[in-house]
Amino acid sequence: MLSNAQRHGGRQGLNHALGLIHTYCKKRGWPLLNAIVINQDSGLPGEGFPEKLEPVQILTEQAKVFVFDWSGHDKPRPQDFDGQK
Repeated sequence: MLSNAQRHGGRQGLNHALGLIHTYCKKRGWPLLNAIVINQDSGLPGEGFPEKLEPVQILTEQAKVFVFDWSGHDKPRPQDFDGQK
């Protein structure tokens, strides 16, 4: 379980990391892995989600994440994120 500091104070760093993951997946045509990081109350990603998607689109994207063959693809390397801020 996350502490209050992690929930509230670490939000900026988490948004940045999730944005990098979003961009990485989007460039490769993969499901948006960051779509499964959700708000506990709504079951949907928070306000920092990089795209404006309807709830049904989010749920579809989440389903794609769970059926995608992640092990069949190269894992990200630090240089894959060079130039992303």
